[in-house]
Order: sequence, then C-alpha cells, then structure tokens
Amino acid sequence: MLKISLFYVVVTVCIGLGYVGPVLAGGEPQWDLLIFTQRWPITVCLDWESKGPNHTCAMSDKPDEWKVHGIWPTRLHTMGPAFCNKTWHFDPEEVRPIESNLTEKWTNIEIEGASYSFWAHEWNKHGTCAAPVVEAINTQLKYFTQGLKLLSMYSMTDILSSAGIIPTYTSYYYYYNSYSLADINRAIKQRLGVNPVIECREFHGKNYLFELRVCFNKHFEFENCDGVVTSDDISKIFLEGDQILTNCQPDNYIVYPLSDNFGKPPNMLYVQLYKFIEWLQWFTL
Repeated sequence: MLKISLFYVVVTVCIGLGYVGPVLAGGEPQWDLLIFTQRWPITVCLDWESKGPNHTCAMSDKPDEWKVHGIWPTRLHTMGPAFCNKTWHFDPEEVRPIESNLTEKWTNIEIEGASYSFWAHEWNKHGTCAAPVVEAINTQLKYFTQGLKLLSMYSMTDILSSAGIIPTYTSYYYYYNSYSLADINRAIKQRLGVNPVIECREFHGKNYLFELRVCFNKHFEFENCDGVVTSDDISKIFLEGDQILTNCQPDNYIVYPLSDNFGKPPNMLYVQLYKFIEWLQWFTL
C-alpha cells in the first residue's frame, strides 16, 4: 500500500510540473494530425514590421524561398495541444549539427530575443507534444531534422512554380502578377493529393500570400487538413468546385511578392510597357 501511495505521489508531482510524455506511461499527449507549415518570408516580414515601429526582420541568403515555420501536432476541430512538457527545454547544443541549415531554411525572420528564440518557441510549444508520440521526431535533433526533410521533399517554392505560380514584382501601387485562391489551392492539391490550408495577410486592401500548411498522420503520410483549426479566422469555403480552408478573401486575387523589388520605386519604363501589353491584350480580344 505504501508503494502504491508513493507512486501516486510521484505521478501527481510530475503532472504538477508539466512533465508529460516521456516520463508517464500511457500519458502521451493526445492529438490526431501533424500540421507542417511553410511561410513566405517577405509577407512574414511585412506582417512583423506592421506590428511595431521597432520591429525589424532578418532574411536568409535565399529570401525568395519558402521557409519552415513548424511541425504542429493538433487535435481535429480544436487547437492544441501545446507546451506539453514544461521541463523539456530547448537546448541549442542538440541542434548544433544542423544549425546552418536551420538558419537558412527554418529562419528566425522576426528579430526578437536570442538568435535561437524562434526554434526554442517551436520546440517548447509544439515539439514537446509531438516527440513523445512519434519515434521519428522523439528528440530535438530529430524534430528539427524532420522539418528540414519535409521542406526538401515538399517545398512550396517548387510546388507553386511547377504550376506557373511564381513571386513577382510588387510595390504599393503595382501588382504585375497576382493569382487566384483557386489556382494556388489547385496547384498544391494536384501535386500532393490533399487539401491544404492557405493563409493570407492583408496589406493595402490586397491579399498577400503568408503561409501554406499540409497535414500528415503519425507515420508522415499525407492527410487532408479538413477539420484542423489553426487560427480563429480560418474557415471553409467552396470555390470552383473545391473545398478550401483559408482566411484569404476569395473575391480578391493573391499577391505573391518578390523580395528584391518590394518597396522600391517602380521603373516607369517597365510600368508603361506592362500597361501597354495589357492594353494590347484587351484590344485584341
């Protein structure tokens, strides 16, 4: 009886400390799917800078490539779990072998705190909930390596460009190319065979492509993202025969900004040439 009582005392203390997963048998975090999220650096930077006058961004050497945001375990029809083990802290030494790749592909765009604060947040919030359940990501090194692997295999840079969707010149007044929500959804669905989540941010009355998410089961096999909840403003709409999970305004085209030219005054010769070509296309209809 004493041994049993002592066991329950230990269990109670561990739960109180937030130590779940690796320590408690049968106490694994409960979730259904993994959401793999990629983000577009230019829009992320615009969003970050818009939230504070002192906010600045750090871009990698390849800013016109999609970056990893995270691998997020989730229950269907709700958000979470999160911060499943408050004593399993992020340790920069554990990811030291892949640090250069993380800097390039899992970039801490929003400059805030230590250089590894973004990775620490992703591990503490999401990794501690995923790791106890899936052996392939049951250490910090495995978790972050898997994110890099998924990006290499399913980069939205390649998926979108193969469908003719590429980042283009953007300024506050000129949008040389923009794409429909249905086009972006179709490009991902045709390539991967599942329904993604498409997230935008609004600037100057326009949809800017912000994040793209795809879902996996616990064996890293694709699943539709139907039923996942990633933010309050994501909803299900029907467009051109497809069901789309998004917060983008379906009646507005989506801007996919190119980093090199954003915010620079447009070359008026190119602007006039572009408008002339548009006029010719209209005139010859």
